[in-house]
Amino acid sequence: MLIGKLKPDISVCRNCLDMDIEYGQVLDCSKCSINNKECEIISTGSSFWSGDYAVILIVGEMKKVSMSRLYDIKEKK
Repeated sequence: MLIGKLKPDISVCRNCLDMDIEYGQVLDCSKCSINNKECEIISTGSSFWSGDYAVILIVGEMKKVSMSRLYDIKEKK
């Protein structure tokens, strides 16, 4: 079974970037609670329209996400 961490989509990160511009505060992405969600990778695939994707299970819900949003992927025994 593959386990990985899921980066938030760009709209969530945009909020942090706006905070940086507005208030001059640089927020650390590695400490972001949204950025550190762990998920189980069910399958991967590729399509002409959406590119490389993965089907993941996160908090009991299946989602299809871009492979570029997954990082720190490892095999869980």
